Amino acid sequence: MSPATDPRAELVSLLPRLRRFAHGLTGDGHAADDLVQAARLKAIERWHQWQPGTSLASWVFRIIQTTWLDEHRSRQRRRCKPGAERRHSDPPFRHSVSSLLVDHKKRQHDPRLNP
Repeated sequence: MSPATDPRAELVSLLPRLRRFAHGLTGDGHAADDLVQAARLKAIERWHQWQPGTSLASWVFRIIQTTWLDEHRSRQRRRCKPGAERRHSDPPFRHSVSSLLVDHKKRQHDPRLNP
């Protein structure tokens, strides 16, 4: 397999973009690194599910997004339970998905908020 067609080489070349995307979701460099690492591990474990000829980048970005959403939802459920406390090992998340949607809707309806 040549380096140009080797998906492992392409995965390595995607790392800066993956980290930037993860940082946008988490708002924290360390949490972004953890998220990218978890997504890379999932991609390797599920390598057989990726279909050659399709976009590897889209597949891995989707794994990152899904991993972040799963973790975010898990944190919300834990936060709702009585006596649940935030552990110091939990990475901070800058935005929740719902707050991003609310902000987007506000910007759509208020022309002063659009740049």
